Amino acid sequence: MNCLSVKSSCRVLLISLFISLPSLLTVAEVQAELPERKAGLWEVEIKGQKEGEKSSTMQQCIDKTTDKQMQEMAQGGGAEKLGMKCDNQEFRKEGDAYISESNCQMMGIKFATNAIATGDFNSKYRVVSHTKYDPPMMGMKEGTMVLEANYKGACAAGQVPGDIIMPGGRKMNIAELGDMMKSVGSTLGNKKLGNHKLGQ
Repeated sequence: MNCLSVKSSCRVLLISLFISLPSLLTVAEVQAELPERKAGLWEVEIKGQKEGEKSSTMQQCIDKTTDKQMQEMAQGGGAEKLGMKCDNQEFRKEGDAYISESNCQMMGIKFATNAIATGDFNSKYRVVSHTKYDPPMMGMKEGTMVLEANYKGACAAGQVPGDIIMPGGRKMNIAELGDMMKSVGSTLGNKKLGNHKLGQ
């Protein structure tokens, strides 16, 4: 499946990954770890802070093992599959907040990101990240992403740990998502985003 050439939930997920991934990468480089999320069904909404900007919502059915796999994918494994390289990464805990700063590069674009995560990771949590792009990515010089997650209870009938229900209702498992990201990374190759839109 080519996520770059179709208007689908897969495309929405890919765009969300491009925007949100830099804010999560630094966690993998330090000894401190984010708290484990409670096993069950989580609803995750990703949105920008501009008025009227559309959000995307997905659900994640997790247990201890698959939650760790998802964190590892977001923090490092997913970045490698997409061809992102990072340095100057810093992670620290200040009070009840987890703060990360990173400098990454992918497809000719440099990402400078600051992110703050708060919440108990048992019933809810929130991540606010601000990223500057050099050169601009898809017309954006900088952008703010807000991720809000809420615990919904036990996973629904027919769901197994590792299932991700994407916008539009399509379901895929964490293993399938990893394969998809690897395929996307191979497709992108040495392309440069710059001011081009995904799919061009």
